[in-house]
Amino acid sequence: MATLEARPLEAARVPASYVQWSAVIAGAVAAAAISFILVAFGVASTSPTWRDASFALWLLSGLYLVFVALVSFGFGGYVAGRLRTRFTLPEREQNFRDGCTAFCRGALQCCLAQSWP
Repeated sequence: MATLEARPLEAARVPASYVQWSAVIAGAVAAAAISFILVAFGVASTSPTWRDASFALWLLSGLYLVFVALVSFGFGGYVAGRLRTRFTLPEREQNFRDGCTAFCRGALQCCLAQSWP
């Protein structure tokens, strides 16, 4: 029977880029899709007409749009964070790279969400 020898894993090579674009694009697309689905659901379920324009409907529609934004940005950030490669870096450097990734994902998500009809 062969014995296996335990060897330490080699340290991952640290990339020069601060942003991992594959994770950014995947998170932005997922977030824009969730936003599109939730907004379409909200429009289909309420469909207000000029006769139904009450203050309560106006307030609930606004709160629902805030809810959609929070859910879609949160989901997109979760997807981008899970797809990002982990590196052993100092905590300050890791936080900066995570912030760059999150900012780029949010900016791309806004562009995608605005470009859909």
